[in-house]
Amino acid sequence: MSAPTAVEPGHTTWSTVDSGFHVAGRKGEFVGFVDTSSDGRHLAFDRWSTHVGDFDDIAEAKAAVEAVGSGETGLRPARRSPRALLAAGAATGMALLAAATSLAFAADA
Repeated sequence: MSAPTAVEPGHTTWSTVDSGFHVAGRKGEFVGFVDTSSDGRHLAFDRWSTHVGDFDDIAEAKAAVEAVGSGETGLRPARRSPRALLAAGAATGMALLAAATSLAFAADA
């Protein structure tokens, strides 16, 4: 896992939680994530674990997550199924775990 990328306040911070799994946060809030599929595509998801799109380039996938997270796309969250809410909760938990672990490593350094 990598330490979160330092950015200006209000901008998105990305953490690599696992190989091919990247989690985004902004101002302490979970924004979304990008997961890399077995065929190398980058699958982008918003904070509700709604699929945003598939991308060949990781930068494009991250940009899509950031755009949805900032409201730039005009998309509004649809009603979520219990399964989607569970996935969103799991992703949020992973993001919090990643942040806590990064802080622990930073404190030891």
